[in-house]
Amino acid sequence: MMPAKLEALGRRAVACPRWRWMPGMMTTQNFRLVEIDPTLIVCDGRSMMHFRTRICLTWPDLSDPATLGCLLALVREAHGDPEIVTAKYPNLDGWTIGKASEMEGTRSIRHRKGEIWGCSEAAVLVMALEAAP
Repeated sequence: MMPAKLEALGRRAVACPRWRWMPGMMTTQNFRLVEIDPTLIVCDGRSMMHFRTRICLTWPDLSDPATLGCLLALVREAHGDPEIVTAKYPNLDGWTIGKASEMEGTRSIRHRKGEIWGCSEAAVLVMALEAAP
């Protein structure tokens, strides 16, 4: 079972206007999305879920590396910048997100309270998706 904090982040991600399910993502019900069309989602190559009913009852599993990679792709697309990366700062015990070339200086992604910092990579990715124009 996924920790409550990660599930809450997954719910926030799904609520973002720029959110969409992508092939490769894992759901909290342990389904790997393989193929998506306008009405059906194929999971693990064998299960099919109706898009409007079943998939809406689950959240992305943000403990899954492939799902985090898909979320990073959504953030890059939403901000129109393929150079966005996440970075861990061990001495500050936190994560941030921005352009790789600007990580030592001004970060490129900001939200209404300033630079995006979080306690996990999943947290900064969700905050960046929420901050997308």
